[in-house]
Amino acid sequence: MSQPPINPLKNMKIDYWYKALTVVGAALFVFNGTSFFDRYPVVPLGFLSSGIFFIGLGEWINHPLKVRFIGPGVWARGYNRSSCSLGIIFDILGCFLIVTGVVKFF
Repeated sequence: MSQPPINPLKNMKIDYWYKALTVVGAALFVFNGTSFFDRYPVVPLGFLSSGIFFIGLGEWINHPLKVRFIGPGVWARGYNRSSCSLGIIFDILGCFLIVTGVVKFF
């Protein structure tokens, strides 16, 4: 009997805005490195895409899954914002990279 193939990305969902920012930032960075955007300067677009990625990653860290018991058989689940130092550092780094990328465009 054969085992079904293992797919670690099966449960990955882009269902929140900060997850979408992370994916868009990473995709822009990869496309920028492969000269897909050859009409735009490489360095500023690299800064912008890295900044978008780090803001998305920081917000993903700042929105952990929280589960709360409400009653018999009833659980509340949600991703409320709960700031932590690593998430704030990534947010600040992302903002700095975006500002640097915009300045380098001009």
